[in-house]
Amino acid sequence: MTEMSRSERFGGANAFVPETDGICLSVRSAADDTHPNDGTTRGRRWQLILLCSTLALLATLAGPAVRLVKAETCFPNSAGQYCHWYAEGASGYGNSVTGTGADTTVWSHYSEDKTDSGFTDQAAWLENWNGAPNSSQSLEGGFYSGLGNNIPWTNGVLPYDTYSNGYGEHDVNDPLSLGTGVWIAVSICNGCGGSLMQVGSYVEAIDGGRYQISTPRYNYSQAEVGGQTPNEYGDNNPTSWICGGSGDNMSMYWGSSGWNEWGFVNTYVDSPYQVSSNGKSVWSCSGYGSK
Repeated sequence: MTEMSRSERFGGANAFVPETDGICLSVRSAADDTHPNDGTTRGRRWQLILLCSTLALLATLAGPAVRLVKAETCFPNSAGQYCHWYAEGASGYGNSVTGTGADTTVWSHYSEDKTDSGFTDQAAWLENWNGAPNSSQSLEGGFYSGLGNNIPWTNGVLPYDTYSNGYGEHDVNDPLSLGTGVWIAVSICNGCGGSLMQVGSYVEAIDGGRYQISTPRYNYSQAEVGGQTPNEYGDNNPTSWICGGSGDNMSMYWGSSGWNEWGFVNTYVDSPYQVSSNGKSVWSCSGYGSK
């Protein structure tokens, strides 16, 4: 592995959905997806749905949300610094929130820092709220290219998940079809043993399905790039593309007794990247870095 893996980053932590104790999680099939390499069918898009009868006890979503993640963050190493740059969309939090989901698109084109530590990713997060985002209790699920954890490097776009602020990362060696729509989500069920990630047709029990997040819970999503500075051009600017460079929309949902569109979204982005939103449930980021 390199000096700093993606699982060692300070991850984001930001979108809240009210939680419902006792909800069970299940999956059902949806849109078709085709394997990028051999043309075989990967199955239909699997969407997490919340089954099991229960009192929803929906809490009023708090707002306006605060900016919940760290801005550009760098870590000294023997070659200079290893840095992360972020774009983010955040919403509210509540006691009935059980998941964060997004309809988005797998990048058609992408590029990461050409050092051996570069990466680019896009993900949904679910976190504890303790007067502020508490990413020590968190789930993350999405897709990435470049530096990984159990898969040290990929030139494809692979699903991955993490818990506890980016630790416990698991990369999935099942490349996604480029340029296709994809559903990404993380969900939890306190009291019934469910902590799940889904990316397209892939569904995984995070930390064996045992992971728990205390209430209230917060809804957050982010795109992130990483790379070594000085970069291959000798300066301290990012060179990875974010959100596929030309841009990628994320239509956001919070989970409780079903999936519901976010009522508001706050955004943030590190220079030189760009971010925009409709102010409600859709946000987008873009940018090719400085090179």
